[in-house]
Amino acid sequence: MSTESPQARAATGVLSARSLCVGYAGQALLPPIDLDLGAGRVTAILGRNGAGKSTLVKTLLGTLKPISGTIRRLKTPLKIALMPQTRELDFQLPITVREFASWGSLSGRGCLCRPWSTRGEGALVDRVLGELGLGELGGRFLRELSEGQQQRVLFARVLATQADLALLDEPTAAMDAVFQAEVMARLGQMARERSMAVVVVTHALGALGGAVDDIALLDADAGKVVVGPRDEVLRSETFARRFGSLLPPPPEVSAPHSSAQEEARHG
Repeated sequence: MSTESPQARAATGVLSARSLCVGYAGQALLPPIDLDLGAGRVTAILGRNGAGKSTLVKTLLGTLKPISGTIRRLKTPLKIALMPQTRELDFQLPITVREFASWGSLSGRGCLCRPWSTRGEGALVDRVLGELGLGELGGRFLRELSEGQQQRVLFARVLATQADLALLDEPTAAMDAVFQAEVMARLGQMARERSMAVVVVTHALGALGGAVDDIALLDADAGKVVVGPRDEVLRSETFARRFGSLLPPPPEVSAPHSSAQEEARHG
């Protein structure tokens, strides 16, 4: 996913996929994919609804068996943090905001319903909740929050993690454009400060800001996959065909006037 060779990437990588085919019931959704997830980098998996984005993530996680190809975990053990889509969770569980966010920082202790953490981990959770505007909601139940607030709690859990690899499925859904930008910037900061590989599944073009290093563009209809550095993929024919009509037109640039033209125009 960069100009480096796969061997060089493997030195700092956390996960590598080669000739990976994903799908269901033996039917591939996409052509084979080569993908390197490196420490300190943010990778966006981009595509329209039904393009196979979530299928790819489930395969990388190991919850879905690949049709063919290989997935190598380059760090052992590899700790993974997952932020699923909100519709996949039951927010009616009797659990508070702080307890749920703490699941991201626990080191294998506590129980499912009432986890507990060390003083340092608890301080990290409190700081993250405060930064996301959730500090005063720590004692409230998840079911009492708005959809946007619930989305922030999911994000807080990832920020509080000690993981090597973070996978986020539509993390900016139900968020306004300003908060989307803040989320992506924070993910980029988290990746670099903690040498974490971050993968963001999205179909929102607004999420492709400067925090994104690499893009895996999935186009199931055309049977194509484009993987590479962000700017390279955004300039590809596949991206233009799929998303070009959704991008704003370039600003008009007025031609410079000569001094004679200026004199004539002003009389």
